[in-house]
Amino acid sequence: MKMKLNIVLMLSVVMLTQGCVSYVSRHDWNTNTRQRGTTAYFAGTVDDSIQIGKGIAAPFRKDCDWIHSVTIPLFLLDLPFSFVADILWIPSDFMFQRRSK
Repeated sequence: MKMKLNIVLMLSVVMLTQGCVSYVSRHDWNTNTRQRGTTAYFAGTVDDSIQIGKGIAAPFRKDCDWIHSVTIPLFLLDLPFSFVADILWIPSDFMFQRRSK
């Protein structure tokens, strides 16, 4: 029973935290509306990759903050979840791109 509870708890945590960059890259927090992402499709995956690149470059650049280097593991962990979430967002992205043209 305890093992089943641990599995359910772990899956719940994973489901609640998956692909958070995918949502953030599509949501405008100031107006609480949908926004155009970095790219038309897979905006969360692209944003994760950009943040990982900033983290790798941070020690070698003076214009990057040190916090980017600390967050590399978090973005690496989120990358596959964002990819899956971006795949699920494709129909919504397609409709949003059609309406915004």
